Amino acid sequence: MTSLVLRPRDVGALFRLMGEAREIARAGGSAQRHVTVGLGELVGADVSISGSFRVKGGAEALEVEQCVDVGWGTDSDRALVLSYVGRSDDRFSVAMCQAAAGMSSPMTWRRCDLVGDREWSESAITQDVHPKVGLDDVMMGVFSATAAGHIGAFIFKRRRAGGQFSKEERDLLQLYLLEGRDSDERRRQALLHPSLSPRLRQVLELLLAGQSEKDAASSLSISPSTLHGYVKELYKKLGVRSRAELLARYLRESP
Repeated sequence: MTSLVLRPRDVGALFRLMGEAREIARAGGSAQRHVTVGLGELVGADVSISGSFRVKGGAEALEVEQCVDVGWGTDSDRALVLSYVGRSDDRFSVAMCQAAAGMSSPMTWRRCDLVGDREWSESAITQDVHPKVGLDDVMMGVFSATAAGHIGAFIFKRRRAGGQFSKEERDLLQLYLLEGRDSDERRRQALLHPSLSPRLRQVLELLLAGQSEKDAASSLSISPSTLHGYVKELYKKLGVRSRAELLARYLRESP
């Protein structure tokens, strides 16, 4: 993507959203949901998802590690789609994982950028899943990808009547990701720290997403006291003394 096609009013709205996210994070809150909802509105999505995912099966599927997601019609719709994302016949996820494996900076793809109309119409998700939940088109922006196969991404879905995501909507999401590139690199280096166990990486991911210790404990289905023990160990390994110092060093201001 050599140049971005954007309307000034959309860019203004995007930077206002980024400013709001910074204020929420500085106040000690979680900006992830606010940004997920806000970006979804800016790109005209019906379902908005953000979080961390693990590439599995040789870049053939995604496993949800942690996510914030809004806009589902019902809980069963949500369960159906998220379970499908982890299947190896989700052609968009497969194509996205393969593209993300070689990326050197944040990237955004619409479904039509990676999967042709005919292949998409014949895929299992188009025939078996999306009709049941009223969804069709999809767009994804990947803001981090580690050598260990962990991906940080936004996923936006649109109902069939809404048509395909436009180039302008893709570029708006891309601009948001590019604005966080430098801090993303600091965040990526933190997650790749050699002394961190997989569990400590999960804890760090949640803290950098702006979650409180209580919310992080809930996300990982562990007790707050157990989570606090992990946080103390994490601070020691990263050489910081407090949550404020951790965020100052590694916070990606646009979650």
